Amino acid sequence: MIVENFGVTPPKRDIEEITLEAEPKNVSQEPARGAAIVESVRTTAKPPELTSPTAQKISLDQISKYTENPELKKVINRVEYKPFFKDGVELLAVQEIDKRITANNKKLEAIGQRKIKPFFGKDDTGKKFLAAIAAGLGAYASAMTGTKNFALEIIDQAIADDLAIQKEQLDREKVSIENQNVILAEQRSQLYKEAEMMMQDAINKIASDTDRAQLIQESERLKLKGVESENKVIEALIQSTTDDLDEQRQRIVRLRGGYGQYGPSMSKEKILKAQQKIDKFVAGTRAMLGDPESELESGQKGVIQQLIDIVEEDPLSSLVPGMATHAKVTTLHNKMRNFYQRDIIEAGANLTGIEVIIVDNIVGKPNPFGVATNTYVDKLKVLIKELEAKEDTFLRQYDIEKVGKQATFRKYDPKKKGKTIVTGDN
Repeated sequence: MIVENFGVTPPKRDIEEITLEAEPKNVSQEPARGAAIVESVRTTAKPPELTSPTAQKISLDQISKYTENPELKKVINRVEYKPFFKDGVELLAVQEIDKRITANNKKLEAIGQRKIKPFFGKDDTGKKFLAAIAAGLGAYASAMTGTKNFALEIIDQAIADDLAIQKEQLDREKVSIENQNVILAEQRSQLYKEAEMMMQDAINKIASDTDRAQLIQESERLKLKGVESENKVIEALIQSTTDDLDEQRQRIVRLRGGYGQYGPSMSKEKILKAQQKIDKFVAGTRAMLGDPESELESGQKGVIQQLIDIVEEDPLSSLVPGMATHAKVTTLHNKMRNFYQRDIIEAGANLTGIEVIIVDNIVGKPNPFGVATNTYVDKLKVLIKELEAKEDTFLRQYDIEKVGKQATFRKYDPKKKGKTIVTGDN
């Protein structure tokens, strides 16, 4: 399943490879591009010499025996990759990927120790990071943005802009798309690491405990972005070494709580034609029924389960206009009603008399009688079962077979009222 030539080799450049110093250098001021301590991290990786037509293959369970980075095995063993490596992986190719991951991790460590800075595609990217941190801190006090991820959003955009410039240069140098994906994934992880260190520097300098706590919250989100970007490096390396991966990935579809695979009745043309409808339905059911893979507790629960929990825990406040609980119930209920009206019965904005009766019977607004007699909650529980049955029918209609879940994922347990439990592989 892995091609004979690894082929993740950036082109020769006029920038030399980095040499890490024994003692950290002073990087308190951002030097100009090309200065000694700001070296390009685009090093050249020698491709393995896979000349033997019978290259040794190992099973997925054996990967950790031959590699240093446990993350590599975790990614390859994820459900969306397993079908591509069901016959095993070539040992030399896996080891070369492992070496590239190790090299990138060493650069991340050096950035974390302030020994080097990453390569910037734009001269002002580092300054944008600092401005984002300062603006994000101010936004908490002045409520400028209405979002608690203000600094992170600016950093995300700054990194995207920087990588766009780097991609233009790689295009001019005629670097292959596969190699570009690897180089840019590595660069992304290193830029996030630099932003993380700048954030930490700011936290260390803040005198106010309140301000420090606010920035620490943003820092934790930034660290998660960094971990995600490191996994993207591994994904890019895997994709660059796999035959026809893009075509095969088209037959894998993200579902609620896991992945599915199209059966033989779904040709490439049929998949492309139905893709938008399938994506819309899956997104809707994930929002309504919840998705164990969601990063947010609300996303794990889903809209309907959130409504059930709120009404059961605080029935009186859920009915009183002006109360925060009532406002939340109203918002969630409207989301559910709109989904049911638009995607389930496929009705337009203006309902007919019969459609009004159908919708109100299933997702009518909560009222004192319905809440007091538990009728409203009972209807919501019936709706969950109805949507689960419709989801099953929908998957069979498009010949989608569930192929499992992530190796480890969070699952909402309604009995524990908002707590999550950890489950293993399927």
